Amino acid sequence: LSATCIMIQYTSRVVNTYFEKR
Repeated sequence: LSATCIMIQYTSRVVNTYFEKR
């Protein structure tokens, strides 16, 4: 597993949740 891939997926999820809460 690539750590970068996990980081991108995690960041994407956080950003998505952040924008949904706005």
